[in-house]
Amino acid sequence: LEMRREVLSLCRRADLVIAAAAVCDWRFPSVATHKLKKTGRPMRLTMIPNPDIIREVALRRRARKGSAQVLVGFALETRGRLAAAREKLRRKGLDLIVANGPDSLGAGRAKVSILGRLGRTRRLPVLSKDRVASAILSEAGRLL
Repeated sequence: LEMRREVLSLCRRADLVIAAAAVCDWRFPSVATHKLKKTGRPMRLTMIPNPDIIREVALRRRARKGSAQVLVGFALETRGRLAAAREKLRRKGLDLIVANGPDSLGAGRAKVSILGRLGRTRRLPVLSKDRVASAILSEAGRLL
Protein backbone atom coordinates (compact mmCIF):
# COMPACT_ATOMS: atom_id res chain seq x y z
CA LEU A 1 0.00 0.00 0.00
CA GLU A 2 2.97 2.29 0.66
CA MET A 3 4.38 1.50 -2.79
CA ARG A 4 1.00 2.27 -4.38
CA ARG A 5 0.85 5.64 -2.64
CA GLU A 6 4.38 6.58 -3.77
CA VAL A 7 4.02 5.36 -7.35
CA LEU A 8 0.70 7.15 -7.86
CA SER A 9 2.16 10.37 -6.48
CA LEU A 10 5.04 10.31 -8.99
CA CYS A 11 3.81 8.48 -12.11
CA ARG A 12 2.35 11.39 -14.09
CA ARG A 13 5.76 13.09 -14.14
CA ALA A 14 7.50 10.06 -15.67
CA ASP A 15 7.95 9.45 -19.40
CA LEU A 16 8.64 5.76 -18.72
CA VAL A 17 7.18 3.61 -15.95
CA ILE A 18 8.63 0.11 -15.61
CA ALA A 19 6.67 -1.89 -13.05
CA ALA A 20 9.39 -4.39 -12.19
CA ALA A 21 8.78 -4.74 -8.46
CA ALA A 22 7.51 -8.17 -7.49
CA VAL A 23 4.57 -7.03 -5.40
CA CYS A 24 2.59 -9.90 -3.95
CA ASP A 25 -0.87 -10.36 -5.44
CA TRP A 26 -2.36 -11.02 -2.01
CA ARG A 27 -2.12 -9.66 1.55
CA PHE A 28 -3.66 -10.28 4.93
CA PRO A 29 -6.49 -7.88 5.77
CA SER A 30 -4.94 -7.16 9.18
CA VAL A 31 -1.78 -7.97 11.11
CA ALA A 32 -1.91 -9.55 14.54
CA THR A 33 -0.33 -7.48 17.28
CA HIS A 34 0.42 -10.56 19.37
CA LYS A 35 1.46 -14.16 18.89
CA LEU A 36 -1.25 -16.45 17.53
CA LYS A 37 -0.96 -19.40 19.88
CA LYS A 38 -1.41 -22.98 18.80
CA THR A 39 -4.83 -24.30 19.79
CA GLY A 40 -4.72 -27.80 18.33
CA ARG A 41 -7.41 -26.84 15.82
CA PRO A 42 -6.80 -25.91 12.17
CA MET A 43 -6.39 -22.22 11.44
CA ARG A 44 -8.02 -20.61 8.45
CA LEU A 45 -6.21 -17.68 6.87
CA THR A 46 -8.01 -15.14 4.74
CA MET A 47 -6.20 -13.02 2.19
CA ILE A 48 -7.40 -10.11 0.11
CA PRO A 49 -6.05 -8.90 -3.24
CA ASN A 50 -3.48 -6.13 -3.27
CA PRO A 51 -4.19 -3.10 -5.45
CA ASP A 52 -3.12 -3.42 -9.09
CA ILE A 53 -0.64 -0.56 -9.08
CA ILE A 54 0.33 -0.62 -12.77
CA ARG A 55 -3.35 -0.74 -13.79
CA GLU A 56 -4.01 2.33 -11.64
CA VAL A 57 -1.03 4.07 -13.26
CA ALA A 58 -2.49 3.27 -16.70
CA LEU A 59 -5.84 4.74 -15.69
CA ARG A 60 -4.04 7.96 -14.65
CA ARG A 61 -1.85 7.97 -17.75
CA ARG A 62 -0.73 11.38 -18.87
CA ALA A 63 -2.38 12.58 -22.09
CA ARG A 64 -0.25 11.64 -25.09
CA LYS A 65 -0.25 15.09 -26.69
CA GLY A 66 3.36 15.89 -27.54
CA SER A 67 4.88 13.70 -24.83
CA ALA A 68 4.23 9.99 -24.80
CA GLN A 69 4.18 8.11 -21.53
CA VAL A 70 5.24 4.49 -21.89
CA LEU A 71 4.12 1.84 -19.39
CA VAL A 72 5.93 -1.50 -19.08
CA GLY A 73 4.77 -4.43 -16.96
CA PHE A 74 5.83 -8.01 -16.35
CA ALA A 75 3.94 -11.29 -16.60
CA LEU A 76 5.45 -14.24 -14.78
CA GLU A 77 3.47 -17.16 -16.15
CA THR A 78 3.68 -20.92 -15.70
CA ARG A 79 1.27 -21.94 -18.51
CA GLY A 80 0.30 -20.34 -21.79
CA ARG A 81 2.93 -17.68 -21.23
CA LEU A 82 2.40 -15.56 -24.36
CA ALA A 83 -1.41 -15.77 -24.40
CA ALA A 84 -1.61 -14.86 -20.71
CA ALA A 85 0.85 -12.00 -21.21
CA ARG A 86 -1.12 -10.62 -24.18
CA GLU A 87 -4.32 -10.67 -22.13
CA LYS A 88 -2.59 -8.95 -19.21
CA LEU A 89 -1.11 -6.32 -21.57
CA ARG A 90 -4.60 -5.49 -22.84
CA ARG A 91 -6.39 -5.68 -19.48
CA LYS A 92 -3.91 -3.43 -17.72
CA GLY A 93 -3.60 -0.89 -20.52
CA LEU A 94 0.17 -1.25 -20.96
CA ASP A 95 2.41 -0.46 -23.92
CA LEU A 96 4.83 -3.35 -23.35
CA ILE A 97 4.81 -6.47 -21.24
CA VAL A 98 7.75 -8.75 -20.52
CA ALA A 99 6.68 -12.41 -20.33
CA ASN A 100 8.89 -14.73 -18.34
CA GLY A 101 8.63 -17.88 -16.26
CA PRO A 102 9.62 -18.89 -12.76
CA ASP A 103 12.77 -20.52 -14.15
CA SER A 104 14.37 -17.06 -14.37
CA LEU A 105 13.71 -16.09 -10.75
CA GLY A 106 16.90 -15.57 -8.81
CA ALA A 107 19.06 -16.65 -11.74
CA GLY A 108 21.52 -14.30 -13.38
CA ARG A 109 20.03 -15.12 -16.76
CA ALA A 110 16.54 -15.11 -18.23
CA LYS A 111 14.62 -16.02 -21.34
CA VAL A 112 11.83 -13.53 -21.98
CA SER A 113 9.49 -12.29 -24.68
CA ILE A 114 8.64 -8.62 -24.98
CA LEU A 115 5.11 -8.03 -26.28
CA GLY A 116 3.88 -4.70 -27.56
CA ARG A 117 0.42 -3.16 -27.54
CA LEU A 118 0.45 -2.94 -31.34
CA GLY A 119 1.10 -6.68 -31.80
CA ARG A 120 4.91 -6.80 -31.96
CA THR A 121 6.52 -9.72 -30.11
CA ARG A 122 10.27 -9.93 -29.59
CA ARG A 123 11.44 -13.33 -28.30
CA LEU A 124 14.85 -13.18 -26.71
CA PRO A 125 17.22 -16.10 -26.21
CA VAL A 126 18.61 -16.81 -22.74
CA LEU A 127 20.54 -13.66 -21.84
CA SER A 128 22.10 -12.06 -18.80
CA LYS A 129 19.61 -9.94 -16.90
CA ASP A 130 21.65 -6.85 -17.84
CA ARG A 131 21.13 -7.66 -21.53
CA VAL A 132 17.42 -8.33 -20.94
CA ALA A 133 17.12 -4.94 -19.25
CA SER A 134 18.86 -3.29 -22.22
CA ALA A 135 16.43 -4.96 -24.62
CA ILE A 136 13.45 -3.76 -22.57
CA LEU A 137 14.81 -0.20 -22.56
CA SER A 138 15.44 -0.41 -26.29
CA GLU A 139 11.82 -1.44 -26.96
CA ALA A 140 10.50 1.28 -24.64
CA GLY A 141 12.76 3.83 -26.33
CA ARG A 142 11.22 2.99 -29.71
CA LEU A 143 7.84 4.00 -28.29
CA LEU A 144 9.07 7.21 -26.73
